[in-house]
Amino acid sequence: MRRSHFIVVICFLFSIMSYAQSAIVRGVILDESSNPIENVNIKASSGEGTATNTNGF
Repeated sequence: MRRSHFIVVICFLFSIMSYAQSAIVRGVILDESSNPIENVNIKASSGEGTATNTNGF
């Protein structure tokens, strides 16, 4: 009985940890004059990346 509770708790903790790793980042890349910058490479610590468009998105 105690072992099954332990396994359930571990599974629950892993599911919370995996959910906490996802995030959505939104914003606009601007220069000093508040103009959008295009083709800026953005890379997350997870290794995923993207580049901005002509509007800085």
